[in-house]
Amino acid sequence: MYISAIEYDARSYVEREFNTIQECLGLPRTRAVTWLNIDDAARSEVLAEVTRCFPLPPYVLEEVSSARTERPQIISLDDHLFIIVNMLSINPQTSEVEAEQMNLIVGHNVVLSFGEKEGDVFDPVRDRLRNSQSRIRKLKVDYLLYSLLDAIVDNYFAILERVGEMADDLEDQVAEDPSVPRLQVLHDLRSQTLLLRKAVWPLREVLNSLERRESPLISRETQPYFRNLYDHAIQVMETIETLRDTLAQTFDIYLTSVSNRTNDIIKVLTVISTIFIPLTFITGVYGMNFQYVPEFGWRWGYPAAWGVMILIVLIMLLYFRRKGWF
Repeated sequence: MYISAIEYDARSYVEREFNTIQECLGLPRTRAVTWLNIDDAARSEVLAEVTRCFPLPPYVLEEVSSARTERPQIISLDDHLFIIVNMLSINPQTSEVEAEQMNLIVGHNVVLSFGEKEGDVFDPVRDRLRNSQSRIRKLKVDYLLYSLLDAIVDNYFAILERVGEMADDLEDQVAEDPSVPRLQVLHDLRSQTLLLRKAVWPLREVLNSLERRESPLISRETQPYFRNLYDHAIQVMETIETLRDTLAQTFDIYLTSVSNRTNDIIKVLTVISTIFIPLTFITGVYGMNFQYVPEFGWRWGYPAAWGVMILIVLIMLLYFRRKGWF
Protein backbone atom coordinates (compact mmCIF):
# COMPACT_ATOMS: atom_id res chain seq x y z
CA MET A 1 0.00 0.00 0.00
CA TYR A 2 1.33 3.44 -1.01
CA ILE A 3 0.09 6.56 0.76
CA SER A 4 0.92 10.16 -0.07
CA ALA A 5 -0.28 13.31 1.65
CA ILE A 6 -0.01 16.81 0.20
CA GLU A 7 -0.85 19.99 2.11
CA TYR A 8 -0.73 23.31 0.32
CA ASP A 9 -1.95 26.85 0.08
CA ALA A 10 -0.75 29.93 -1.82
CA ARG A 11 2.37 30.26 0.35
CA SER A 12 3.29 26.75 1.52
CA TYR A 13 3.57 23.22 0.20
CA VAL A 14 4.30 20.04 2.15
CA GLU A 15 4.43 16.56 0.60
CA ARG A 16 4.79 13.39 2.63
CA GLU A 17 4.83 9.66 1.86
CA PHE A 18 3.81 6.81 4.17
CA ASN A 19 3.99 3.04 4.02
CA THR A 20 1.14 2.35 6.43
CA ILE A 21 -2.04 4.17 7.28
CA GLN A 22 -0.95 4.43 10.92
CA GLU A 23 1.97 6.67 9.93
CA CYS A 24 -0.34 9.41 8.73
CA LEU A 25 -2.45 9.50 11.89
CA GLY A 26 -0.24 12.21 13.32
CA LEU A 27 -0.64 14.40 10.26
CA PRO A 28 -1.34 17.92 11.54
CA ARG A 29 -4.64 19.47 10.46
CA THR A 30 -4.36 23.04 9.21
CA ARG A 31 -6.45 25.39 7.13
CA ALA A 32 -4.46 24.40 4.07
CA VAL A 33 -5.96 22.10 1.47
CA THR A 34 -5.03 18.45 2.14
CA TRP A 35 -4.99 15.68 -0.43
CA LEU A 36 -4.53 12.14 0.88
CA ASN A 37 -4.03 9.54 -1.85
CA ILE A 38 -3.97 5.78 -1.13
CA ASP A 39 -2.93 3.34 -3.88
CA ASP A 40 -3.02 -0.44 -3.95
CA ALA A 41 -5.35 -0.80 -0.98
CA ALA A 42 -8.74 -2.40 -0.36
CA ARG A 43 -11.18 0.33 0.66
CA SER A 44 -12.79 -1.69 3.44
CA GLU A 45 -9.41 -2.30 5.08
CA VAL A 46 -8.31 1.30 5.35
CA LEU A 47 -11.48 3.37 5.79
CA ALA A 48 -11.68 2.84 9.51
CA GLU A 49 -8.06 3.92 9.97
CA VAL A 50 -8.45 6.90 7.64
CA THR A 51 -11.32 8.24 9.71
CA ARG A 52 -8.99 8.46 12.70
CA CYS A 53 -6.93 10.97 10.72
CA PHE A 54 -9.76 12.64 8.82
CA PRO A 55 -13.01 12.31 10.76
CA LEU A 56 -15.95 11.47 8.53
CA PRO A 57 -19.57 11.09 9.53
CA PRO A 58 -20.78 7.49 9.88
CA TYR A 59 -23.22 7.83 6.99
CA VAL A 60 -20.32 8.77 4.71
CA LEU A 61 -18.49 5.58 5.66
CA GLU A 62 -21.66 3.59 5.14
CA GLU A 63 -22.12 4.96 1.63
CA VAL A 64 -18.46 4.45 0.72
CA SER A 65 -18.34 0.93 2.12
CA SER A 66 -21.52 -0.11 0.33
CA ALA A 67 -20.39 1.19 -3.06
CA ARG A 68 -19.49 -1.90 -5.07
CA THR A 69 -20.49 -0.75 -8.51
CA GLU A 70 -17.98 0.29 -11.15
CA ARG A 71 -20.45 2.75 -12.68
CA PRO A 72 -19.34 6.38 -12.21
CA GLN A 73 -21.66 8.25 -9.90
CA ILE A 74 -21.79 11.08 -7.41
CA ILE A 75 -23.39 10.94 -3.98
CA SER A 76 -24.05 14.13 -2.03
CA LEU A 77 -23.81 13.71 1.74
CA ASP A 78 -24.48 17.09 3.32
CA ASP A 79 -20.99 18.58 3.72
CA HIS A 80 -19.23 15.79 1.80
CA LEU A 81 -19.22 14.54 -1.78
CA PHE A 82 -18.54 10.92 -2.66
CA ILE A 83 -17.55 10.41 -6.30
CA ILE A 84 -16.84 7.15 -8.14
CA VAL A 85 -14.99 7.30 -11.45
CA ASN A 86 -13.10 4.81 -13.59
CA MET A 87 -9.40 5.39 -14.17
CA LEU A 88 -8.12 3.62 -17.30
CA SER A 89 -4.69 2.28 -18.20
CA ILE A 90 -3.11 0.04 -20.84
CA ASN A 91 -1.53 -3.19 -19.66
CA PRO A 92 2.05 -3.17 -21.04
CA GLN A 93 2.09 -6.98 -21.35
CA THR A 94 -1.24 -7.51 -23.15
CA SER A 95 -1.79 -3.99 -24.62
CA GLU A 96 -5.36 -4.19 -23.35
CA VAL A 97 -7.33 -1.43 -21.66
CA GLU A 98 -7.91 -2.01 -17.95
CA ALA A 99 -10.29 -0.12 -15.69
CA GLU A 100 -9.61 0.77 -12.07
CA GLN A 101 -12.26 2.20 -9.76
CA MET A 102 -11.16 5.48 -8.20
CA ASN A 103 -13.11 6.74 -5.18
CA LEU A 104 -12.98 10.39 -4.19
CA ILE A 105 -14.27 11.81 -0.91
CA VAL A 106 -14.40 15.59 -0.84
CA GLY A 107 -14.85 17.56 2.35
CA HIS A 108 -13.95 21.03 3.55
CA ASN A 109 -10.27 21.54 2.68
CA VAL A 110 -9.67 17.80 2.19
CA VAL A 111 -9.79 15.30 -0.68
CA LEU A 112 -9.34 11.58 -0.08
CA SER A 113 -8.64 9.39 -3.11
CA PHE A 114 -8.62 5.58 -3.00
CA GLY A 115 -7.16 3.56 -5.88
CA GLU A 116 -7.37 -0.20 -6.32
CA LYS A 117 -3.94 -0.61 -7.91
CA GLU A 118 -0.48 0.83 -7.59
CA GLY A 119 0.06 3.94 -9.68
CA ASP A 120 -2.31 6.59 -11.03
CA VAL A 121 -2.59 9.39 -13.60
CA PHE A 122 -2.22 12.27 -11.13
CA ASP A 123 1.46 13.10 -11.72
CA PRO A 124 0.59 16.27 -13.74
CA VAL A 125 -1.50 17.46 -10.78
CA ARG A 126 1.41 16.84 -8.39
CA ASP A 127 3.76 18.78 -10.68
CA ARG A 128 1.38 21.74 -10.74
CA LEU A 129 1.05 21.64 -6.97
CA ARG A 130 4.84 21.81 -6.59
CA ASN A 131 4.87 25.01 -8.66
CA SER A 132 4.22 27.93 -6.32
CA GLN A 133 2.99 30.09 -9.22
CA SER A 134 0.34 27.65 -10.46
CA ARG A 135 -3.37 28.46 -10.28
CA ILE A 136 -4.17 25.34 -8.26
CA ARG A 137 -2.11 26.62 -5.30
CA LYS A 138 -4.27 29.74 -5.05
CA LEU A 139 -7.69 28.04 -5.21
CA LYS A 140 -9.67 25.82 -2.88
CA VAL A 141 -10.51 22.14 -2.63
CA ASP A 142 -13.09 22.23 -5.44
CA TYR A 143 -10.38 23.19 -7.93
CA LEU A 144 -8.25 20.28 -6.68
CA LEU A 145 -11.23 17.99 -7.37
CA TYR A 146 -11.52 19.47 -10.84
CA SER A 147 -7.80 18.92 -11.46
CA LEU A 148 -8.00 15.25 -10.43
CA LEU A 149 -11.03 14.62 -12.65
CA ASP A 150 -9.37 16.54 -15.48
CA ALA A 151 -6.29 14.30 -15.24
CA ILE A 152 -8.52 11.22 -15.50
CA VAL A 153 -10.38 12.59 -18.54
CA ASP A 154 -7.14 13.67 -20.24
CA ASN A 155 -5.88 10.13 -19.80
CA TYR A 156 -8.98 8.94 -21.68
CA PHE A 157 -7.76 10.88 -24.71
CA ALA A 158 -4.34 9.19 -24.49
CA ILE A 159 -5.97 5.76 -24.20
CA LEU A 160 -8.26 6.49 -27.15
CA GLU A 161 -5.33 7.65 -29.27
CA ARG A 162 -3.51 4.38 -28.58
CA VAL A 163 -6.58 2.25 -29.32
CA GLY A 164 -7.31 4.33 -32.43
CA GLU A 165 -3.82 3.68 -33.79
CA MET A 166 -4.28 -0.04 -33.20
CA ALA A 167 -7.67 0.08 -34.98
CA ASP A 168 -6.18 1.88 -38.01
CA ASP A 169 -3.34 -0.62 -38.29
CA LEU A 170 -5.78 -3.50 -37.94
CA GLU A 171 -7.97 -2.11 -40.72
CA ASP A 172 -5.04 -2.19 -43.16
CA GLN A 173 -4.02 -5.68 -42.04
CA VAL A 174 -7.54 -7.06 -42.39
CA ALA A 175 -7.81 -5.66 -45.92
CA GLU A 176 -4.59 -7.47 -46.88
CA ASP A 177 -5.05 -10.72 -44.95
CA PRO A 178 -8.42 -11.40 -43.25
CA SER A 179 -7.15 -14.18 -41.01
CA VAL A 180 -8.79 -15.62 -37.89
CA PRO A 181 -6.15 -14.19 -35.47
CA ARG A 182 -6.86 -10.70 -36.78
CA LEU A 183 -10.56 -11.30 -36.25
CA GLN A 184 -9.76 -12.11 -32.60
CA VAL A 185 -7.81 -8.84 -32.29
CA LEU A 186 -10.80 -7.03 -33.77
CA HIS A 187 -13.12 -8.55 -31.16
CA ASP A 188 -10.67 -7.54 -28.41
CA LEU A 189 -10.61 -3.95 -29.64
CA ARG A 190 -14.39 -3.84 -29.77
CA SER A 191 -14.51 -5.11 -26.18
CA GLN A 192 -12.03 -2.43 -25.10
CA THR A 193 -14.09 0.23 -26.88
CA LEU A 194 -17.16 -0.97 -25.02
CA LEU A 195 -15.21 -0.69 -21.76
CA LEU A 196 -14.29 2.90 -22.65
CA ARG A 197 -17.89 3.73 -23.42
CA LYS A 198 -19.11 2.29 -20.11
CA ALA A 199 -16.49 4.35 -18.27
CA VAL A 200 -17.22 7.67 -19.99
CA TRP A 201 -20.97 7.63 -20.58
CA PRO A 202 -22.01 7.82 -16.88
CA LEU A 203 -19.13 10.22 -16.19
CA ARG A 204 -20.94 12.86 -18.22
CA GLU A 205 -23.77 12.77 -15.67
CA VAL A 206 -21.29 13.16 -12.82
CA LEU A 207 -19.60 16.18 -14.43
CA ASN A 208 -22.93 17.72 -15.38
CA SER A 209 -24.07 17.31 -11.79
CA LEU A 210 -20.92 18.98 -10.46
CA GLU A 211 -21.41 21.86 -12.88
CA ARG A 212 -25.01 22.49 -11.76
CA ARG A 213 -24.76 21.37 -8.13
CA GLU A 214 -25.54 23.88 -5.41
CA SER A 215 -23.05 22.68 -2.85
CA PRO A 216 -20.94 24.62 -0.36
CA LEU A 217 -17.97 22.58 -1.63
CA ILE A 218 -18.32 23.81 -5.24
CA SER A 219 -17.89 27.55 -5.69
CA ARG A 220 -19.40 29.50 -8.56
CA GLU A 221 -15.89 30.43 -9.69
CA THR A 222 -15.05 26.75 -10.22
CA GLN A 223 -18.27 25.68 -11.96
CA PRO A 224 -17.08 26.91 -15.40
CA TYR A 225 -14.10 24.55 -15.09
CA PHE A 226 -16.46 21.63 -14.57
CA ARG A 227 -18.47 22.83 -17.58
CA ASN A 228 -15.28 22.74 -19.65
CA LEU A 229 -14.52 19.28 -18.30
CA TYR A 230 -18.03 18.19 -19.28
CA ASP A 231 -17.31 19.35 -22.84
CA HIS A 232 -14.14 17.25 -22.82
CA ALA A 233 -16.18 14.23 -21.78
CA ILE A 234 -18.51 14.87 -24.72
CA GLN A 235 -15.48 14.95 -27.03
CA VAL A 236 -14.31 11.65 -25.58
CA MET A 237 -17.72 10.12 -26.26
CA GLU A 238 -17.69 11.40 -29.83
CA THR A 239 -14.22 9.93 -30.33
CA ILE A 240 -15.40 6.60 -28.93
CA GLU A 241 -18.36 6.57 -31.33
CA THR A 242 -16.01 7.30 -34.23
CA LEU A 243 -13.77 4.46 -33.07
CA ARG A 244 -16.77 2.13 -32.89
CA ASP A 245 -17.70 3.07 -36.46
CA THR A 246 -14.12 2.37 -37.57
CA LEU A 247 -14.15 -1.07 -35.94
CA ALA A 248 -17.57 -1.83 -37.45
CA GLN A 249 -16.20 -0.84 -40.86
CA THR A 250 -13.16 -3.05 -40.26
CA PHE A 251 -15.47 -5.96 -39.47
CA ASP A 252 -17.37 -5.32 -42.71
CA ILE A 253 -14.06 -5.29 -44.57
CA TYR A 254 -13.19 -8.63 -42.96
CA LEU A 255 -16.51 -10.18 -44.01
CA THR A 256 -16.19 -8.78 -47.53
CA SER A 257 -12.60 -10.01 -47.89
CA VAL A 258 -13.51 -13.49 -46.62
CA SER A 259 -16.52 -13.59 -48.95
CA ASN A 260 -14.39 -12.52 -51.93
CA ARG A 261 -11.76 -15.11 -51.11
CA THR A 262 -14.45 -17.79 -50.83
CA ASN A 263 -15.91 -16.72 -54.16
CA ASP A 264 -12.48 -16.97 -55.81
CA ILE A 265 -12.00 -20.47 -54.44
CA ILE A 266 -15.45 -21.55 -55.59
CA LYS A 267 -14.77 -20.03 -59.01
CA VAL A 268 -11.55 -22.03 -59.42
CA LEU A 269 -13.25 -25.24 -58.30
CA THR A 270 -16.16 -24.56 -60.67
CA VAL A 271 -13.79 -24.04 -63.62
CA ILE A 272 -11.96 -27.27 -62.81
CA SER A 273 -15.24 -29.19 -62.51
CA THR A 274 -16.52 -27.71 -65.79
CA ILE A 275 -13.35 -28.74 -67.62
CA PHE A 276 -13.69 -32.32 -66.44
CA ILE A 277 -17.33 -32.67 -67.55
CA PRO A 278 -16.57 -33.39 -71.25
CA LEU A 279 -13.52 -35.45 -70.28
CA THR A 280 -15.67 -37.55 -68.00
CA PHE A 281 -18.19 -37.98 -70.80
CA ILE A 282 -15.52 -39.28 -73.21
CA THR A 283 -14.01 -41.69 -70.70
CA GLY A 284 -17.51 -42.82 -69.74
CA VAL A 285 -18.44 -43.64 -73.34
CA TYR A 286 -15.31 -45.66 -73.97
CA GLY A 287 -15.48 -47.24 -70.56
CA MET A 288 -18.70 -49.13 -71.43
CA ASN A 289 -18.29 -52.92 -71.54
CA PHE A 290 -19.69 -53.51 -75.02
CA GLN A 291 -17.92 -56.08 -77.20
CA TYR A 292 -18.23 -54.21 -80.48
CA VAL A 293 -17.13 -50.58 -80.19
CA PRO A 294 -15.79 -49.28 -83.56
CA GLU A 295 -12.85 -47.36 -82.13
CA PHE A 296 -11.57 -50.34 -80.09
CA GLY A 297 -9.98 -51.85 -83.17
CA TRP A 298 -8.38 -48.63 -84.37
CA ARG A 299 -4.59 -48.52 -83.94
CA TRP A 300 -4.51 -44.73 -83.18
CA GLY A 301 -7.67 -44.69 -81.05
CA TYR A 302 -5.91 -44.22 -77.69
CA PRO A 303 -3.67 -41.29 -78.71
CA ALA A 304 -6.59 -39.77 -80.64
CA ALA A 305 -8.73 -39.84 -77.47
CA TRP A 306 -5.97 -38.10 -75.54
CA GLY A 307 -5.59 -35.52 -78.27
CA VAL A 308 -9.32 -34.79 -78.33
CA MET A 309 -9.43 -34.40 -74.54
CA ILE A 310 -6.39 -32.09 -74.45
CA LEU A 311 -7.87 -30.02 -77.28
CA ILE A 312 -11.16 -29.67 -75.36
CA VAL A 313 -9.27 -28.54 -72.25
CA LEU A 314 -7.33 -25.90 -74.18
CA ILE A 315 -10.43 -24.58 -75.92
CA MET A 316 -12.33 -24.29 -72.62
CA LEU A 317 -9.39 -22.61 -70.87
CA LEU A 318 -9.12 -20.10 -73.70
CA TYR A 319 -12.86 -19.43 -73.54
CA PHE A 320 -12.81 -18.93 -69.76
CA ARG A 321 -9.79 -16.65 -70.08
CA ARG A 322 -11.53 -14.41 -72.57
CA LYS A 323 -14.58 -14.22 -70.33
CA GLY A 324 -12.34 -13.15 -67.44
CA TRP A 325 -13.50 -15.96 -65.18
CA PHE A 326 -9.99 -16.62 -63.93
